[in-house]
Amino acid sequence: MVLLGIFSIFVIHKKFQLIYNSNVAGALLLTILFVIAICVPGIILFSLTKKKTRFTQVAYMLSLPTFLTCGYVWPVDQMPKVMADLIRIIWPLMNYSRAFDEVMIKGLPCSVIKENIAGLALYILIGLPIAILCYKRSFSSHESIGNSSAMNLSNQGEINM
Repeated sequence: MVLLGIFSIFVIHKKFQLIYNSNVAGALLLTILFVIAICVPGIILFSLTKKKTRFTQVAYMLSLPTFLTCGYVWPVDQMPKVMADLIRIIWPLMNYSRAFDEVMIKGLPCSVIKENIAGLALYILIGLPIAILCYKRSFSSHESIGNSSAMNLSNQGEINM
């Protein structure tokens, strides 16, 4: 994953002449935390939908409001504080998108994004156990019957892709 990220940065820099004035280590730390944090809503959504196709549909429909409220289209300082706090609790993208831009493109030091790093870490520490608990509760009833998860999904009409 790290090698792919380094390769991507190299290609973008050479092909599109995008200049990075950055601390790559800080951006990498932020990205790793974001990747772990984005698993939280994914696990919870999958636990609620229980089907890959339904999960994909719901996740796709939630992506537009997520991108609109992450701070790029609608700046965070222009949002009502209650709304910004609620979005920050629900979606980790708000702690990642602007902070990544500030470190990678603007060249600001990592001390500027320490609040975002702490926010992502807190999101992971609180959200991941909740997501795992939701997943276990959602799929434990299938295992107690004695059927495998694969059999249950095929019985419900799920097509494995």
